[in-house]
Amino acid sequence: MLTGQHENPVFIYILEILSASLICYFLYLSFPQYQLIWAMIYIPVVISPIREKSRLLVFSRIKANFLGAAIGFLILLVFQATFVSFCIAAAATILLCRALKIIATARSALLTLVSVAIPQHIEPLHIVAAERIIFVTCGCLIALSVILFFDRLVIMFSQPERNDAAKN
Repeated sequence: MLTGQHENPVFIYILEILSASLICYFLYLSFPQYQLIWAMIYIPVVISPIREKSRLLVFSRIKANFLGAAIGFLILLVFQATFVSFCIAAAATILLCRALKIIATARSALLTLVSVAIPQHIEPLHIVAAERIIFVTCGCLIALSVILFFDRLVIMFSQPERNDAAKN
């Protein structure tokens, strides 16, 4: 199914996105009291349609998400969530991404920064921010698990093909 000409990166990408989204959806159904939508949002942020790029950047994207989450959380704890504090946080996020040599994933970091720093009026801000950090982490880990699972499948299904080629 995933071998040779059927090893279509777009097909595998669709399967990865759907699988990870399904896992997040079942978690959402199992725990409706939590905003697990934030986990689902990060599935397409971590998984890329370009397999080589996805595999090379997955850990950088996860680092960027943690960086953005930490800075967003810091804004809410130390400063008030204002436009000025957000602008400073965005600039700091970009500069830290550059310093950590993950500038290619700065957009992921900024998305997480926005996700965590968006004020909520339902609960105390730090609780909402902490929950979003947890859900972003869940989304990243689910995406990573799905990527690794499909990588194993591709390797497993392509092994017989390689062995057949070696015999001929």
